Amino acid sequence: MTQAASQEQKSPVPTNGLGVMDSLRTRLCRLRLHRTELWGQIRRFGSWLESEAAGTADRENASEIRVELGADGAVDDLRIGPRRRDHDLARYQRLWDFLSSLGVRQVWLDARLERNQIEDVMALLYCHRKAAADGIAGRVRTPSGVHVACTQTALCDHTLTIRYTYCTLRFSRAVHRFESRHAGSRFHDHRTLFYAAPRYGALVSAVIGGPGIVVALLHAEYVLAGIFALSTGVLFGLTYVFFMVVGSVEYDNEEKAYNLRQAYGRLKGYTDRIQADIERARTVQETFLPAPEKMPFPRHLEWAASFVPAAEVGGDYFDVAQLDESKVAILFSDVSGHGMAAAFITAVMKTTFRAWLDDRGTLEELARRMNANLLRLVPLGSFAAAFLAIYDVQVRGLVYANCGHQPEPWCIPADQTQPIHALSDARNLVMGIQETLDVTPSCMLLRPGDTVLFVSDGIVENPDADGNLYGTERFEAFVQARRRLKPQPLVKSICAEADRHSRDGEQSDDRTVLVFRVAD
Repeated sequence: MTQAASQEQKSPVPTNGLGVMDSLRTRLCRLRLHRTELWGQIRRFGSWLESEAAGTADRENASEIRVELGADGAVDDLRIGPRRRDHDLARYQRLWDFLSSLGVRQVWLDARLERNQIEDVMALLYCHRKAAADGIAGRVRTPSGVHVACTQTALCDHTLTIRYTYCTLRFSRAVHRFESRHAGSRFHDHRTLFYAAPRYGALVSAVIGGPGIVVALLHAEYVLAGIFALSTGVLFGLTYVFFMVVGSVEYDNEEKAYNLRQAYGRLKGYTDRIQADIERARTVQETFLPAPEKMPFPRHLEWAASFVPAAEVGGDYFDVAQLDESKVAILFSDVSGHGMAAAFITAVMKTTFRAWLDDRGTLEELARRMNANLLRLVPLGSFAAAFLAIYDVQVRGLVYANCGHQPEPWCIPADQTQPIHALSDARNLVMGIQETLDVTPSCMLLRPGDTVLFVSDGIVENPDADGNLYGTERFEAFVQARRRLKPQPLVKSICAEADRHSRDGEQSDDRTVLVFRVAD
């Protein structure tokens, strides 16, 4: 192993740690803190954090625990990851009162923290709470904070942040220094310790046991000399074993680091290739979607659309194409799953839709053809919910069939006295479930200024950080308040509302919106 490779294992020693006097003062102050009730609550809170909270964070792949304090010092909110949690943290009220006295309103904790780290940090804060601003207290109240007990602790803007930081121990640093200083030009790794074991064993034995043997021999104390010789041999063996054990540990660490680097290199190569494939798939899927400015009959219909997948590629899909001199065909669908598998199913629907356009068939034929292709080409258990429609710009008639798509599209009448209503009278089974698909379409007439709105379930079932769904009723009220908007502003406001609702959480589903409005 090269010297550069060996150096990769070593972490830099933090430069903003405690000095000798500050460490001593903190330790003495901690002894006084032991005699208070606050110390008991600090220990119990540390145990709760290390066991219960960390276990929940580990199960949900969360890395952060946040506690929010009210003006009275009581806990208002507990979040593990982005989600709010039920809690009984009032049992640590003395701890919260102490933190509130420091001006803390939020506590951000790394999920990897251990009880002893919490104890050390709280002891530091307790000891230096009244210190001068240019001392430890001043350094804690900076964004970078101070390094203590393998944490980076900062109290800034009423937020106490305690982050776990990896730091090498003094023993490890001593071993690394020994390897670098005593290897010469021969070795720069664990072999230094193996090479030095007999030499240092002999050196220690000679320095400690040699004088005793010489004095005993000079005084003809042969028994005593034998005892000294035996002790020297034992000392040599202990020194030799010590160096060999440390060298073996270093060897194991170097081997693990080498294997990790190799595995990381292979994994990164795989990841880069997969990411490149996904980017190409995303580009291909984006070409599937029609651009609003190129949609049919712009003199008769005003279009707007948005597509935001949950992953790089998604399972939502819509298409709009001119069928003849007066008709436009509309497909709005949501396939099962996400990612590449869902994108493949949308490709099947795309090709089926385009082939049907060439034949200029009916909606019933389109639905049956899509159903047959899904059963034939996609894995068992995959399906697609789709809303199919044909609009005639001459007679302003809309013929449609809903094959299981939820939510159903809404019609927003131009007449403000007419309520917004869902197109709910043409419900059929989803596609890809059974071979026989009986489709019953429905029809309606649109008036100038009427708007038809399609959204995917990623809009109405959009969860916030606590898992609360946006909901159909709230969405209908939102649209009602903005029913005068034209398609493009309406789509933008819907997307902004979805982002606002889920701002503290991850997007869990594709978000797709399609709107068309009949020209006045």
